[in-house]
Amino acid sequence: DIHYDPHYGSSRAYTNQYSPVSCGTADGDDDAPPIGKHGCDSPQSLIRSTLDRAARAMDEVDGSGSDQSPSFILITGDCLRHGVDELFSSSEDRQNSYNDSLTADGTATTAEEAMKRGGAAILRELTVIVQEYFPNTQIVFSIGNNDV
Repeated sequence: DIHYDPHYGSSRAYTNQYSPVSCGTADGDDDAPPIGKHGCDSPQSLIRSTLDRAARAMDEVDGSGSDQSPSFILITGDCLRHGVDELFSSSEDRQNSYNDSLTADGTATTAEEAMKRGGAAILRELTVIVQEYFPNTQIVFSIGNNDV
């Protein structure tokens, strides 16, 4: 489960209400280490570090220095952060996401539609990140409970 949180380290990071762990702060202090923190969803830096190591491991297995790519990468769901719906739960959050949630003709969408578009944007961003490290590999996603 990747649980990518593009807002990790900010006031919009997901924080479990039952946990004392802080995954982000308004002033960007050291409560959120750059590579991630136990109890928090994954920051981009952790995902990139993992993919970088995986790509280097492929080179080490091959040993020839050639660009050896896997046939496909299966990502087994739960790509979205926990509480993605919370990004759109207040009028302020909906306003912050307003530009991302406009339809092609420029009309505003409902909060539910904005949430779907926001989730899709996170999945697109994650796909781009994976493709940076494995550009010649087909990426196959399955759907997890946090992706719905």
